[in-house]
Amino acid sequence: MFSRAGTRALSSLGRRLYAQRSSSCDTVALQPPLGAASPLALVEGARVLGLLPKCAADVSRRAFSASAVAEASDDGAGGYGTIEPLDPQTRKRGGFPREHTRCGAVAMKCGMTRLWDSNGVGVPLTVLWLDENKVVQVKTEDKEGFYAVQVGAGSRRRKRLNNALVGHFEKHLGKPEVSRKVAEFKVTESCLLQGGDAINADHFVVGQLVDVQGTTRGKGFAGGMKRHGMKGGPASHGTTKAHRTIGSTGECRSTARGLFPFLSRRDNRLTAPRTPPLSLSLRCLCWLCLGQCQDPGKVFKGKKMPGRMGGKTCTQQRLLVYKVDPVHNLVYVKGQVPGGKGSYVKIFDSKIAFQDVALPYPTRPEGDRMLEVTVAPASTKNNPFERYYK
Repeated sequence: MFSRAGTRALSSLGRRLYAQRSSSCDTVALQPPLGAASPLALVEGARVLGLLPKCAADVSRRAFSASAVAEASDDGAGGYGTIEPLDPQTRKRGGFPREHTRCGAVAMKCGMTRLWDSNGVGVPLTVLWLDENKVVQVKTEDKEGFYAVQVGAGSRRRKRLNNALVGHFEKHLGKPEVSRKVAEFKVTESCLLQGGDAINADHFVVGQLVDVQGTTRGKGFAGGMKRHGMKGGPASHGTTKAHRTIGSTGECRSTARGLFPFLSRRDNRLTAPRTPPLSLSLRCLCWLCLGQCQDPGKVFKGKKMPGRMGGKTCTQQRLLVYKVDPVHNLVYVKGQVPGGKGSYVKIFDSKIAFQDVALPYPTRPEGDRMLEVTVAPASTKNNPFERYYK
């Protein structure tokens, strides 16, 4: 499986790891030998060949995984890189890229506004404010079983919190700075961040597509016309106190006759030759109103009926980042976003769309921060001069 030189390198690495192993979870600072492909590959190979005990392999694997963020990327920028857009002609054939999954942000919805592009076309925008976004906790595959980043936004007073929540922030940040809203984003190993790192508005690029997830406004108990947009009953002739009802939920006369044999059909109506008990009569009326035929004889789950409306988690996909204001940490997205003013939403890269612009990962470095407001160019499809005068 390994060449002679590779076996010698693995045995040397195994002896060094065995000498420096530790029973605790302290990190082990090791330098890989020359010619090694990667430290993790050498550790795994040494464990397979029996040159490295299991305890030393676990400690070294944790050490290399914890230092994965500080490794140099392809451009040698100390872990920072750029996700280049794929060719529009061939990207559908190659499939959606999954090598780099960046972290998202937690934003507060400030409201909606409108901007006019160079063609004079109004663009409806939702203003999202990234209020002191910072990394609270970093989850790794060795400890939690997956890679994820926990991001907090805003701040809260100490006296309004319990000791358990304050202890969580002190453990991972080293200081009692508690965020008002915390969200978790699954990422890849190449996009891990360090605890306390800030995520600003320039984390997103003008022209990219994002998904925004939030909780819709609660409407309370609503009828079928408001909740599902049903037509309702006739407005004038032949309707008495049933103008906004949803109508029948299904036919079930055969079910009623099968369960209650005293019912018989006369003149195309269900009648009862002998009077049944009152409770049984009320039960028959219920069977006549709900359900369907004898098979299935029930109301399926998910049937559109009156009920609680709103107050659910909703995700708006493929929203265009139209404007980015890094000075005030504002991100303007095109279209509507679930929730009311002052509610928190999660904003992250779109999971169903290809990006046409380059995205920095894991985030934009401090030396490359944007200091100017950027706006997306006008769309060529909404040019009124070409539409009406050519």
